[in-house]
Amino acid sequence: MTNMQILRIKANHYKNCSNGLHIDFVPTARKTEEDKTYESLFVFSTTAIVGKNASGKTSLLKLIENVYRILGSFQLEDELMSISGTQLEITFYHENRLFRYETELVRQNNLG
Repeated sequence: MTNMQILRIKANHYKNCSNGLHIDFVPTARKTEEDKTYESLFVFSTTAIVGKNASGKTSLLKLIENVYRILGSFQLEDELMSISGTQLEITFYHENRLFRYETELVRQNNLG
């Protein structure tokens, strides 16, 4: 998808974050011109993920990567085996419109 901007991701039952994970790319304070993405929509121009070793940084990045896969090609490859049962709510901006996409990831052995 071109010009798509993920604004917010909410996930339940994702790996070791069973009771909710919320990633928000929309600043609520200290907005700068650099953060202005679209007419009146502000999205962080830079985001950092910091934490101790084994605190879930890589899992968080994998979640963001999987959200882009879901929105871009509607498919997940081998990753689905470890995140089956995850509930997602994705808010994103595309072609001057806001969208909210909700889904639950379910592993199916037979798609034929």
